[in-house]
Amino acid sequence: MRHLTSEQISKLVAGSSLEFAEENQHCRECPVCAAELARDRNVLSLFRNSVRAWTEKQNHSEFPVVLPAARRSEPVHRQSLTWVVVGAGLALAIAVPIYRDARDRQIKTQADQDILLTEDVSAHLARRVPVAMNSLMQLMSVEGSGSAADSTVPNNGKKRSSESSSKSLSQNGGVQ
Repeated sequence: MRHLTSEQISKLVAGSSLEFAEENQHCRECPVCAAELARDRNVLSLFRNSVRAWTEKQNHSEFPVVLPAARRSEPVHRQSLTWVVVGAGLALAIAVPIYRDARDRQIKTQADQDILLTEDVSAHLARRVPVAMNSLMQLMSVEGSGSAADSTVPNNGKKRSSESSSKSLSQNGGVQ
């Protein structure tokens, strides 16, 4: 009859008896292997008991027990959240007036540009003659009168009447 190896006996000591059915059957039939298995189990039992006895004699553990700081992290989280909210409020308190000032300056600049454009358009519409005709009108001006449009033109020795003046305006396309 062949006996179990030390490895097979170690597996029996460490594992369940269901996993090693053949080895268990052999140990029940072979008194030498059964004695070896009992000796190994006894050694492990003595080691377990000595470890337990040693730990009971100790007053404390060599390694400090560190408990999770669940309660401490909660106020830290609230505190950091508070600082985030305060920082955001401060940023808004600074950014809003700066934004409004820039927007007001932009609106004022646009209003100034609109006024200049309106003045240019008004000046253009207020002219009596087109710009190209200005030099010709200066040549035609008569002494004593302020402008060529107010001057008298000989018409059988009479001043031009307002009817003939308006008639000539309509024929010239409204240009004086």
